[in-house]
Amino acid sequence: MRYTIFIVAILLTLCTSSKMFTIKYAHGNLLPYELQDYVKSYPELEIQHEAYQVALDQAKASLSWSNDRTSSWKMEGPTNIGGRITAVAVSPVDTNTFYVATPNNGIYKTTDGGTNFISIFDRESNLSVGCLAIHPTKPNTIYAGTGDPVVSGYPYIGNGIYRSTDGGMTWLNIGLAETKVINKIAIDPQNPNIIYAATMGLPMERTTDRGLYKSMDGGANWQKILYINDETGCSQVLINPSNPNILYAATWNRIRNQFESLVAGTTSRLHKSTDGGKTWTMLTNGLPNKRLAKWGLTMSQSNPNKLYAVPVDSTLNHEGVYVSKDGGDNFTKLTSTLNKNAYGGFGWYFGKIEVNPANDDELLVCGVNLYKSTDGGTTFALSGPNWNTYELHADKHDIQYLSDHSFLIATDGGLYKTVDNGNKFQHFENLPLTQFYRVAHNPNQPERYFGGAQDNGTSGGNEAISADWPRLYGGDGFQPIFDPQDSVNAIFLTQNGGIGVVSKSGGVNGELGIKQSDRVNWDMPIHLNEKNPKLMYLGTYRVYKNMNGFVPKWDSVSMDLTDGILTASTFHNISAIHSSAVDENIVYAGTSDANVWTSTDGAKTWQNVTGNLPNHYVSAIKASPNNKNTVFVTHTGYKLNNYIPHIHRSDDNGVSWTDISGDLPVAAINDVFVWPGSDKILFVATDFGVYATNNGGVKWNRVGSNMPIIKCTDVEYNAKLKRLFVGTYARSMMSIEVADIVSSSTDLNVGSKLSIFPTLLHDYQFQISCDQWLGKSELYIADLSGRLIHNQSVDLVGGNNSISIRPTAAGVYLVRIAQGKKSLVVQKIVIAKT
Repeated sequence: MRYTIFIVAILLTLCTSSKMFTIKYAHGNLLPYELQDYVKSYPELEIQHEAYQVALDQAKASLSWSNDRTSSWKMEGPTNIGGRITAVAVSPVDTNTFYVATPNNGIYKTTDGGTNFISIFDRESNLSVGCLAIHPTKPNTIYAGTGDPVVSGYPYIGNGIYRSTDGGMTWLNIGLAETKVINKIAIDPQNPNIIYAATMGLPMERTTDRGLYKSMDGGANWQKILYINDETGCSQVLINPSNPNILYAATWNRIRNQFESLVAGTTSRLHKSTDGGKTWTMLTNGLPNKRLAKWGLTMSQSNPNKLYAVPVDSTLNHEGVYVSKDGGDNFTKLTSTLNKNAYGGFGWYFGKIEVNPANDDELLVCGVNLYKSTDGGTTFALSGPNWNTYELHADKHDIQYLSDHSFLIATDGGLYKTVDNGNKFQHFENLPLTQFYRVAHNPNQPERYFGGAQDNGTSGGNEAISADWPRLYGGDGFQPIFDPQDSVNAIFLTQNGGIGVVSKSGGVNGELGIKQSDRVNWDMPIHLNEKNPKLMYLGTYRVYKNMNGFVPKWDSVSMDLTDGILTASTFHNISAIHSSAVDENIVYAGTSDANVWTSTDGAKTWQNVTGNLPNHYVSAIKASPNNKNTVFVTHTGYKLNNYIPHIHRSDDNGVSWTDISGDLPVAAINDVFVWPGSDKILFVATDFGVYATNNGGVKWNRVGSNMPIIKCTDVEYNAKLKRLFVGTYARSMMSIEVADIVSSSTDLNVGSKLSIFPTLLHDYQFQISCDQWLGKSELYIADLSGRLIHNQSVDLVGGNNSISIRPTAAGVYLVRIAQGKKSLVVQKIVIAKT
């Protein structure tokens, strides 16, 4: 996540009857690497979080936790690559016991210093956990605040604070669900029934449910004690341990929706109370008075009047290092050597600073790297190696001291420990935290699974080497592609359309022919035709075609398939692409601004087939591997009136579409896999897990018995191992046997309703009406003596299917429609004399 920031935020007034926009610009920061996930919500401006929470709770109630291996997901790994951690909490009585919180993977616990971890939050509905706090004298009492504290481009929201009194084995929600993002929980060390919660509120809207809250009864009741306005939350709270009535709070201007990123303002400030939060004073003496973003704030444990503050300015770099020695009444800006680019230009992502409990002149600042000062903040040097060595992963989020020379540090690449005060670091290799964007099957190594992950490149492996998956390529990893004819050749994608090619001659320029000025998705779609390993397509805002295989030369083969630049350019690009394995001349493309296109002549000409499809981000488009003219498309939105899961089917190359979402839960669909051999059998990756249908979408069931409610981004099938596998954006990669789902497809159409009309034919044509999609069927027409006079294969879709038969003598006939030996309908028709 080390990218250049450009400043532009957009407020849109939508015309609900079309894609036309009235555009207004407002001051703020629109962060390009944030946009790519966030534009999936195009075009609505608000999230109906209440409906979302209801859906989460329903999914929680339906979870199954069977240990039957034939119906359970297997964790393939990796555990050694890691992923983002939001917070760590250490037991006050045993430093071998600590807890690890994640942005959408719940909480992990160890009681042996990290040799073993167990997940302890899986049965809850909201697995985004941003902060932890432990009771100072009852270490089995733990508090967990939900919601992602960095408030990123896809802002995971929570449902309040949870409490456990048995070391995390069971949890109780104790309120503040309306605040959506809990950034910090602080417990009064002298009276642990007094608890403070710093909350950011619903990121997507301006609401009054944000600020600092206080409970006097252990969380049973809450009172808001500091509120600035409806766009300013509270990101930090500190308690003076010597006098717990003295509090410090940091506030932060932050709104993040589809087209607005307010990240700095004049109400991002520090505040102090000396009466337990009844009254507050904004701290000003010596502090900057301008637009600011997030604050880093910490307190000396040996001298609570000594405070350090590192604010982020409106350019999203740190503004300076400040120290107060009189409890915040006065601050001094230090002539510090802290690297101006310590936050990499996205300081909203950080904000954690910490003081050594035994030496308050020793200060650590979390940024892209970890920085250390031993002279009270005047001079800084790297603590540990540079991020690009992968010895200590980039992007640091939390520090928890175990002793005066040992601490834990949370990063985008997992959890680390140092025992020599930050010189060398040990990585915990046993936490399945990797957030996969895309996964793939390599026919040359069929025993392994491969994928590209957030900030952790491309890797591959399986359960047998779960703690030792090798890194194959760097950057943010996306779609890997492998040459089925040569085990050496591979393509690895990185963020914003970077293409790395590995071949026998070494690295090859994979972007040859692509114009670098093209608008491109953060997760640029690329596709290798399943029958022709020389044929590839990729999408920027237009389609490129490559006929040279793994020494690619790309040719532009389409016009702009988006709506053009109606908003920010990053909102208008191709988000999905796929070509047919039945007829390689058929190719489909979907866009972030809701267009669907097809070409049936090898990408020479294109037709817009969006029709009545949802006006939302196209998350996946898949040509059927079984039928030439069949295609499936999914959309994701999570917006007003569009929590509905969108998956549609077309049997005429997109001329008409049928909704096959059936009884899917209210969760966005991110990908679809079509079973080779039957278009009735589909698997979808959703924000709530993986769901399957074996009757073409009439009925869907959640796959597996042991997957918590986590986001799944990409689902594929390993034919060699006969296992479905999925990339989760939470818990690495998982696989499962699906033989039972596939084999039960013979009973798919029980209860389907078919009818034939008209029953009196004058022109040898009639309609077959179906209440659902039925797929490949056989049509038989026999006379009353049983002699077969007509037979043809038909592909029945939901609705009316037109049938034409050859001229036949007038009379009464029996029409039978069947699948295998099973009759779907038998009906009489009369052919009139012509």
